[in-house]
Amino acid sequence: MGYDLKDPEAAAKIIKELAGTAYEWCGVGVKLDRSPFRVEFEGRDQGRAAAGFTLMEQPNCCGLLISTRSWVAGTHQKQGIAQSLMSLKEAIAKAFGYSALIATVNITGNPVEVHILEKHGWKLTETFTNGRTANVVGIYTKVLN
Repeated sequence: MGYDLKDPEAAAKIIKELAGTAYEWCGVGVKLDRSPFRVEFEGRDQGRAAAGFTLMEQPNCCGLLISTRSWVAGTHQKQGIAQSLMSLKEAIAKAFGYSALIATVNITGNPVEVHILEKHGWKLTETFTNGRTANVVGIYTKVLN
């Protein structure tokens, strides 16, 4: 049984407040699903999408959030935004009582994300070669204290 979000409006407000401490966004979009818990975050700069990510509860484990669909628009890359978003993901997970985060990364094609995860204390727990793409994929986890 997943985490049941009782008040989505209050939850969205918490996420927007946390986002304000992570980065000075001109606008923040937050979509929430109640159960299982899922957050879609999008930061906007001057009306245009600048960066975003999705956090979703692991099915059948209410203590784990999956970080997926992380992105930073090309014009906003190399400005520290992805690192700010990493801190935001962790803050959201803690605010809603989650104990750990997990993410997969294309190690072959995304060394920047690998660097950011490792800089923020995520641990590489396993690698495998994706049989469909031949990419080397890393499974990263972060236990929250």
